[in-house]
Amino acid sequence: MLRGGETVADKRILEDMKDPVMHMIRNALDHGIEPPAERERCGKPRAGTIRLSAGTRGSNIIIELSDDGRGLNEESIKATALKRKVASPEELARMTKSEVQLLIFRPGFSTSAVVTDISGRGVGMDVVRMNVEGLKGTITVESADGAGCTVRIQLPATLATSRALLIGVGSLNYVLPLEHVHSTRVLSPKTSFRWQGAFPS
Repeated sequence: MLRGGETVADKRILEDMKDPVMHMIRNALDHGIEPPAERERCGKPRAGTIRLSAGTRGSNIIIELSDDGRGLNEESIKATALKRKVASPEELARMTKSEVQLLIFRPGFSTSAVVTDISGRGVGMDVVRMNVEGLKGTITVESADGAGCTVRIQLPATLATSRALLIGVGSLNYVLPLEHVHSTRVLSPKTSFRWQGAFPS
């Protein structure tokens, strides 16, 4: 189920989020949605539902992927964290449920013992997190055991751009970041001028 397909975003955001969103969909299909027989035993429809939505909130884009599957298993996450030495028993004991769920974004972290053709093909949730943070965004997880999982990504609608000073010298144009500009002067074409200092690298 898709909502918000008309949402407009910076081209780089669209390009950088394409693979992470596809991985999250595969992950929900492979690890979240239960087999039909198991869903029936849990009183759920045989067919699972995955919802992908996008929308704007202020100057941000919100992308949500949710499913009505089995949700994140907190005990399984803790066991994997201990096995991979991601956290100690003492650290896990101090973690909130939300903090435990965020462990799935650690590099190489997976609670699945089987790699399938649907997910687990070298792109993990840590790559999703890295792409989101690279776009100056945030990612959160909401999950209830047996009741599904929602991954929420918040991104800036447009990537931050630096304010700059455009300088024309003959037929050439130069751009200087404003944080490196101390003062400006208007010069006539006949004014001689000698540069003192160095251009910022």
